[in-house]
Amino acid sequence: MKKKESILNFEAVKEESLEKTSKVGGQPNWLEKPEWPLSRTLGKQMRFIAQVKINKDLFPESKAEMAYIFMTDDKKDYTDKTWDPDAGENA
Repeated sequence: MKKKESILNFEAVKEESLEKTSKVGGQPNWLEKPEWPLSRTLGKQMRFIAQVKINKDLFPESKAEMAYIFMTDDKKDYTDKTWDPDAGENA
């Protein structure tokens, strides 16, 4: 049976890069002026989760080049609304 190739490939990096590429963790590589989202409940900066480069072949009408993913993450003041898209605890 032939092994199916993945459409997602992950590569570990040892240092931060300013490349326009998808990545998980670290710090975001902002393409424009940074706009760090704040938790609606706590008023604190959300944790950066990942950034995803927008594939123009898949989304030809998209004006965006990158999607950034953030979520509230505060163990002391934990909120259970992080997965609700309208609660203001993810962006």
